[in-house]
Formats: sequence, C-alpha cells, structure tokens
Amino acid sequence: MKKVILLLVDSLLPGPLEKAMERGEVPNMSAIAETGTFIKRGVTLLPTMSCVVDSSIITGCYPDEHHVPGLMWYNPKENRIVDYGSSFGITWRLGFKQVLQDVIHDLHSKHLSKKVTTIYEDLEKRGLTTGNINFGVYRGKSEHTMKMPFLLNLMTKFQLNNKKVKGPNILTVGKLVKGELNKPYDINAPSSVFKRYGLNDEYTIEVFQEIVRQKQLPDFTMMYFPDLDQAVHKKGTKFAIDSIQKIDKKIGQLLDALGGPEKAMEETIWIILSDHGQTDVKEGIGQIPLPEILSDLTIHNLRKPIDSATMDVVICNNERLTYLYFFRMKKDKIMEALLADSRIDFVAHRNNQQITVEKRDHDSNKKKDLKLVYSETGDYTDPYNQTWNISGDYQVLDLHVKDNRIDYDDYPDALKRLQAAFFGQRTQDVLVVTAKPGYEFQSQGSANHNGGGSHGSLHRQDSEIPIIIGGTDKKPKYPRIVDLKKFILDLIH
Repeated sequence: MKKVILLLVDSLLPGPLEKAMERGEVPNMSAIAETGTFIKRGVTLLPTMSCVVDSSIITGCYPDEHHVPGLMWYNPKENRIVDYGSSFGITWRLGFKQVLQDVIHDLHSKHLSKKVTTIYEDLEKRGLTTGNINFGVYRGKSEHTMKMPFLLNLMTKFQLNNKKVKGPNILTVGKLVKGELNKPYDINAPSSVFKRYGLNDEYTIEVFQEIVRQKQLPDFTMMYFPDLDQAVHKKGTKFAIDSIQKIDKKIGQLLDALGGPEKAMEETIWIILSDHGQTDVKEGIGQIPLPEILSDLTIHNLRKPIDSATMDVVICNNERLTYLYFFRMKKDKIMEALLADSRIDFVAHRNNQQITVEKRDHDSNKKKDLKLVYSETGDYTDPYNQTWNISGDYQVLDLHVKDNRIDYDDYPDALKRLQAAFFGQRTQDVLVVTAKPGYEFQSQGSANHNGGGSHGSLHRQDSEIPIIIGGTDKKPKYPRIVDLKKFILDLIH
C-alpha cells in the first residue's frame, strides 16, 4: 500500500501554474503530474476562505454538514462573533484570547460538527497512522498539548497554555504543538513572532524531513504551505507568477527527502492543490465601505456585546463575501442599500429550504432588477448530478440551462456552494453579499488589500483551483475539494 501525502499550497493559482508547466519552469510539480493527473480547474467551497475549505477537505462535506460557515461568522447561541484570525484589527477588537481560543480549540472541538468524521478519525479507526504539519483543521483521536509562546501567553493571560487538543497521531502546529517522534529533535526553521511561530513553509519542510529521517512517515500526511497567500494578498496575482518556481523548489525539498521525484512517485501518492483563487483589488477604489452604505442603520460595534434589541445588523466580513446578520425586521432596507451600489455582485437570502439571489443590472440605461429562486431536489440536473428546482433569471448566477441540464460558468458549482453557505449557519436571519471582481468589502477592523489580492466570493476567480495528483492513475469522481476525502480513503486500503 502506498502512503498518501497531501500538500495544500495556499493561493496556488491555476492560470500561472498552467503557464509555468507549459514553459517547463516547475520540474517537480510537472514530474508529479506526469505520473498521474493535472486538474486545471478544480472547484473549492464558499466562502472561499481557508478555514471553510480545510474543514471540507478533512470531512468531505460542504459547510451545511460540517458547520464551519466562514472565517468570520455570528454564533446566536453564544450571541457573539466567531473569528479565526481574519485581520489584526478584528482580533484586537474582539480580544486575542477569544480569537485564539476559537482557532486553537473551539474550531475543532465545538464548531466542527461531531455528526461528521474527519479523515484522521476514519483512518485511525482502520488502524492506520496519520500526520498533520501546519494544516489548519486537525481534529483526530490523539491528544496533544499546546505550548504557547511567551508573547501569546501574555496576550491570553496564560489561560490557553497547556491546552489539550485532539489531532492525528503526529501533529505539528508551528511552535505551539511539536509532533511527537521516537527520537528527540530540533527544528531550526524560522519560528519567531514575525514568522508566525513556525506557521510557514520552511517550518513545514523541516518537520517533514525530520519525520522521514526518523522513518515515521504516516500512512496519510497533510501539509500546509501558507507563505504564497500572504504575498499575493500584498502584491496581487501577478506576484503568483513570479513565485511559482519558488514553490516548486520547496516541493523539490520534500521530494528529495524521499529520494527524489522518481522514487517518491514509486513509493507514495501525492496530491498538491490550492484552497482558493485570488482576485486583484483595484488600487485606490477597490474598497466597498459597508458602514457607509449602511449608514442609516445601527451597526454592531465589534468592541461591544451584541444587543439585538437596539441594533439592525452585524457585519461578518469574509473579504469579497460578507455575512450580514439582520435584526428588527431590517432585511429589506439592508438589501435595497446594497443593491443600489454598482460594486455589489449579488445579495442572497434564505426562506426555509428556498434560496433567493438578487442582482441589479447597473450597466443598462434603465437599471434592472434580476432574481433567481431555487431549492434542492428538482427536475434540473447540474454537472455534479445534483438536482434543483430553479426559476427566474438564470443570468444572476450565470447558469446555462438546456433540456433541464445546468452548466456553470462564472460561478462554479454555484447552487450547492451558496446553499451550503446558508445551511451551515446557526440562523436564517442572514444575507450573503458578494463583491464584483476588482472589489472587496471594508468594515470595522477589516484587512485592506488595496492593489493586492483578495478572495472569499463565489466568482470563478476566487473559486477555481489546480489539483495535481501523482503516483496513481486514479482521480476523484468530480474535480472538487469536497470529493477529495472519499478519494483518499479509497486510495488507502
């Protein structure tokens, strides 16, 4: 049985990667693809944010089942905002202790549904070994202890130090959790606060090399390269083109630990993918200021408790997608304010099992309102054999319908991904709002990617990802992240 290694390269964009392969600039990724498959346009989840995608990778489910609906979302049971570190400004306002508690503990033990199993849990039930190196979601069966660096201890008043977490057999979370191996070892890769305490590519590489050196490579290993994402956020998608070769060299270091590409492909199966795309934000004009658009409404202040009796809306900003949780019967007023802005792509809402998506055509001489209404299970079938009831204006989600067959274009797997984003919530009183390409949302404390890259939306620029599979001629049933777990479980008998 071949062991399986999955490497997620954050913001590895499909277009630049395809061009680099054609030019022969990425020999290691090309060598992997030559022994398997290169899926040029795979599909991710919604919102196109890492924590949502990571949760789907390890559970094989959409957010409607795993219940992690966004990087930032409102929990009505606790009457608070959950945030997994979307920006320093938001973390500062919500409190470092609460955000770290959500990231380190609650995401895995509370928010990720216990009704679904993770790939680590499933494999360990079979008696197989598992490993995680810096991958963001890691719920498993083995207990590990968090050792917080001094600065994080100060920020959290030492309340999270020595926190117990459940993960795979070998778990590395930068300096916070050191993977237990047979022999003592040290990691010399950068791990200061400026290098995210080891949550970086170099640290991931060195830990993997040490695991292989000690001959403890698990039956399944998940790894994460985060560095490219930060760079593309800052410099835009053009930077991704220049960075592909650097990523390939890092992958070469991983392959060399196994004896080089040829031997690695003979003995292991590799899956390399991205979690989302990115869209360039127009410099100087790319911010959509939600507080300004909603100035006639009472907006929740992140520093204060949520009081549904005195406020109209809670903003949970996921960059190019925002969840707006509404109170005091203000849904219609909020929607009208949003649709009046030409930078808004669409606004969607839920009524029981039905999803309504609305868009205003600002390009025509006379502004035109468009509406699509749909629900699951019906006479229309999409490319993933999912069936739907649909009515209204198909162009809202760029649906191409012929003979009861649905094809997607600008919004891949649109119907299921949007529906799952709603059904992963703990409340129906929420709007899903997305920005047109070139724009992202601005709200209290949010990150500003002016002139750089952003993601989060349903649009193909944010949603299409490359998937490279090597060491096997098998491939997943559909080229979607949500199908990878079953694919991996089938590979590991």
